[in-house]
Amino acid sequence: GRDLTTTLLAVTDTELVGTAEPVDVFVLTDRGAPMATVFATVAPHGYNAAIDLLIGVAPIGTVTGVRVVRHRETQGLGDAIDTAKSDWMLQFDTKALSAPPPELWAIEQDEGEFDAISGATVTSRTVVAAVKNTLLYFEQHRDELYTRAAETAAAAETNHP
Repeated sequence: GRDLTTTLLAVTDTELVGTAEPVDVFVLTDRGAPMATVFATVAPHGYNAAIDLLIGVAPIGTVTGVRVVRHRETQGLGDAIDTAKSDWMLQFDTKALSAPPPELWAIEQDEGEFDAISGATVTSRTVVAAVKNTLLYFEQHRDELYTRAAETAAAAETNHP
């Protein structure tokens, strides 16, 4: 059976997680082995306001899922980022920084590999960039995140016998 532990970390990286504020990162481990990491990333350049996302990343660096937590995108256009309204977000599932390669992490209008939402180029562009940047952050900090999660989990066990 699984023995999943979720460890909450805070990371700060204005460029890659989209805000100067610390963002939540949840690291799920099974008896200490990393299973998944979920980033509360901000896509800062939404059409009307920043878009708050949850981006799941597997240990091998593939996207396990992207969901919108909060947005103010235009009804009938940019709100297609909501999986209740369209499947647009599902195109990120299983993608990684090597598949497609970084230069193709863009919408088709920008010579990239991702579909844009019709009539919502700005929204589409900022979400694609946010997912790409989160994967870049993960690639650069994977070991550090896992080490911090293990240390935090170990400390929690010590405090609660």
